[in-house]
Amino acid sequence: MRLTEILERIGFEPSTDGRWQYNFGNGEVKAIQCFNPKFYEGISFFGSWRTDRAAGEILFSLPLEFESYDLGLAYISYHFKRVRFEKVPNWLNDGLALKDLLPWEIESKAFDNNPVAKIEHEWFSVLVNKLRNLSVTSLDEDLLSVSFKDGILMFEGGAVKLVCPASGKDWERVIKVKAKSMDILQKRIYKKQDAFIYAWKEMLHIGNRGFNIQ
Repeated sequence: MRLTEILERIGFEPSTDGRWQYNFGNGEVKAIQCFNPKFYEGISFFGSWRTDRAAGEILFSLPLEFESYDLGLAYISYHFKRVRFEKVPNWLNDGLALKDLLPWEIESKAFDNNPVAKIEHEWFSVLVNKLRNLSVTSLDEDLLSVSFKDGILMFEGGAVKLVCPASGKDWERVIKVKAKSMDILQKRIYKKQDAFIYAWKEMLHIGNRGFNIQ
């Protein structure tokens, strides 16, 4: 759906010079079709607002089209959520209620639901030490299979099997990483600090280190 259609539905008024404007009492914003700073054509918004105690600017850009009215409204409302309207328009509340459609909200929710193995400090310290030692004797092609099920985190590779207790939701798959890469694991483990191991976007995260999934 074209963004200009969405703008007109929520009260933006088209002008003869190819712009759209919206006056909300204590401020005004204009929308202009042009190339934005990232060099793609879209709609750029310029405006300002003022109250007795605060003032602010409105400055952002959006694509020319969206998959749906709801998605477009969610984007518009996101950029207007910090504006202190004299009277909050209904479309703003409707759009803010659609925030779950925004891609970063979807990714954030997916990350929050991503299975994570939580390991107590003492166990993590032992595991890191063994994995670092293993990396010394490993070849470049040697792989480690990493899994987490029923409270057991397991690293397996050849004749090596390292296990330790952990808490969290079972992983849905077995992760494979290069054993040699374990040499970058942190040497210093802070006391009383639990560690987290999880896979996200083709990376296995062990504590504060990331490893490419093979």
